[in-house]
Amino acid sequence: MKKEEQSFGCGISVSQKGRALSGWILRIVPLFAMLFATLAAKAASDGDGVKFNPGVRYSQWAINSRAHDFYANSTAFGLAKYKADGTSVEIKRNDTKKKLDYVPGLVAKSMIEAADYYQNFDWSKPWFASVKEYGDAYYNSVPNGGGSLDDLNAVKLYIGVYNNKNASETDKKNAKTAIGRATEGLIAHNNSYSIQSGTLAGDAVVGGWFHKTAYNNQMWLDGAYMGSALLAQIVNFNGDGSNVFGSANDDWNMVFKQLDIVWNMCWNSTDKLMYHAFEANAGTGTSKSHADTWAGLNGTTKPYTFHSAAYWGRANAWYIFALVDALEAMGNAGRTSDTNYSTLTSHLQELAAGIVARQASNGGWYQLLDKTDSFKATSYNGKPASATNYIETSATAIFSAALFKAARLGLIDAKYKENAKKAFECLVNNYTYLKDGSLEIWGSCRSAGLGGGTGTDYAKGGKKYRDGSNEYYLLGYDVPMVKKTDNLTEGKVLGGFIMAATEYERAYQNQDNASILFSYDLKPAYDLTQSGATAPKVEVCGTGAANATYQWYDATTKVAVEGATKAQFTPQTTGNYYCEATVGSTSIKTSATNIKVNNTGGGETGGETTTETVFSYDVPASGELSTTDTNEGVTGGKIMFASRKNEGDRYKIDDDAKYVKVTLSGNSLKAGDVISVKASASNSGYGCFAALDTDKKTTLKLGNLTGEGPEDISYTVTERDILNGQSSFYLFRESGKSIYVHSITITRKTTTPPISPLVI
Repeated sequence: MKKEEQSFGCGISVSQKGRALSGWILRIVPLFAMLFATLAAKAASDGDGVKFNPGVRYSQWAINSRAHDFYANSTAFGLAKYKADGTSVEIKRNDTKKKLDYVPGLVAKSMIEAADYYQNFDWSKPWFASVKEYGDAYYNSVPNGGGSLDDLNAVKLYIGVYNNKNASETDKKNAKTAIGRATEGLIAHNNSYSIQSGTLAGDAVVGGWFHKTAYNNQMWLDGAYMGSALLAQIVNFNGDGSNVFGSANDDWNMVFKQLDIVWNMCWNSTDKLMYHAFEANAGTGTSKSHADTWAGLNGTTKPYTFHSAAYWGRANAWYIFALVDALEAMGNAGRTSDTNYSTLTSHLQELAAGIVARQASNGGWYQLLDKTDSFKATSYNGKPASATNYIETSATAIFSAALFKAARLGLIDAKYKENAKKAFECLVNNYTYLKDGSLEIWGSCRSAGLGGGTGTDYAKGGKKYRDGSNEYYLLGYDVPMVKKTDNLTEGKVLGGFIMAATEYERAYQNQDNASILFSYDLKPAYDLTQSGATAPKVEVCGTGAANATYQWYDATTKVAVEGATKAQFTPQTTGNYYCEATVGSTSIKTSATNIKVNNTGGGETGGETTTETVFSYDVPASGELSTTDTNEGVTGGKIMFASRKNEGDRYKIDDDAKYVKVTLSGNSLKAGDVISVKASASNSGYGCFAALDTDKKTTLKLGNLTGEGPEDISYTVTERDILNGQSSFYLFRESGKSIYVHSITITRKTTTPPISPLVI
């Protein structure tokens, strides 16, 4: 190299005669560095997918992510979300059902079982509080007149609440009230909604419980879980003095009778699967719910065919779990030597073998159990359409949970634990994704049924026609699969997933002895160049978690990053990283993540941080306030008031004036944004809430007031709360108490990219 030339490390040389050009190069090299960093981050990211990690407690991740935000079929729902102390609500219950419902009830049952397993850990207290809060709303209004087994299933949550060590005497009293009302409901159902003599099916089905009032003379596999398993748990809860149907012996005989009738009418010993339901008159005679339209029925020539035509995945899942729960209750009650127990155990073992034989290569089970994805429906109800059989995630989750639990209880061969594990890992690897770091689960069938009401909608050609054919379970009006693009989790797969996760954790993570687990895994990628972005942080929970030590590693070289020994990590260089946490001799690792930072290789962690105001408004000292959107006096957006309650330089929010609406113009809230509300109240303890709608279905408490005059309540938006990404929200006062708003300000910190050093 000539003396007048100097070399850059990337192979660029500049002669002394070209010094004027070097200044231009110095300016563009940082831009190239940023471009390369962007490309590296993009190439390394694998989207929002989740990869199974044995160091993660998935029950905890799923509950904390979704229990306050899921769907009951097509209706948004959410149990209350409690803060870490288990006593104060962070997000109120979004109770769109206004009654005890079996889908939220299933989620609550799964949560209370997880809370029971982890009840010695403080981080499970919010789960117990959420379930108890939902139960408290309806313990005295549990339906007790019969008519629907679905409506009683949620009562199972009260048994869990009663048995939890955190239950107070009042909690136990309320739980017993709910269980007592459910007992009355089962008695009423047996008296008024059971199959009588005179049907084509004969005496063998007499006394079998209708699934619902409208489905007279019909028993569904769903009902075995909703009704029969509930009865078994109530009888076990009552103890030897149980007398729901006369005596403890009569009660257990009733449990057996209901489960055995369904088995005898729906089990196919050749295919080793169960049909969804049967109708005792084979579609003729007394049915008032369009059972005559069911595919597969024959009531005109012997031998009659009473069962529906297809093997629906979730129906089989409900039944196998009903057997497991009923047998567990019988075992707890000391009934293992009974003939009833041995017969139901035989049913379980036969069905488990049949189910496992249909497990797909990826570990899941199909919507139509006896078909694969080579089966395609091309028309239904006289109309052309197209749908392909698919892995259905709620059935997969429930099968996984049932097989895990049955193996744990010794009811089936221990080898089935591996099938359950394969199914659970299938769900995590293929059917979960992250939304702002929280877990979502897709791929579940929203609903399915047979026939319906007496109206023409349920007749052939009607919009609600349900004939139980293979084509129906893929193309019926109420059976659509929850797609990933729907951006939601349906409650039946959520409940099943939590139960499967808890059973997996019992089987493989041995919480009695293991020290720690991550409560969530890292996202596949973090872009810290974006305003308001939060650096990745891990959370360790378990015995000794407070003593955990951390070390972050370069995932490519497996070399420890010097000085990266905190739970939160901001690297100096864009790349792939993972964290290892250790307590004593136990170490766990996160999945690898790509972290993009502003500078690459320069050794700096960031540029200058400035704070900007993205919204501000001061209540005027005089003049009327607008009850429609206005930007008068507003910086960065618009504001609207429920009514004109201007009192000097403050706005009173009370029963007449229920909110202030804040709207950002051309902007939306981001993680890291700080909402500051200057407010006052006449007494202490009054709260200020933020919500996304006027119904306050989902709320965040910004803070309490001391009652000592105007004061600032500040709240920082996080990645995982309801405000992130929203362009508008409402401010409310705590119910029954007035507050006065003086000003509202939203600020945002912005970090300017540093200039990467260039060594010449």
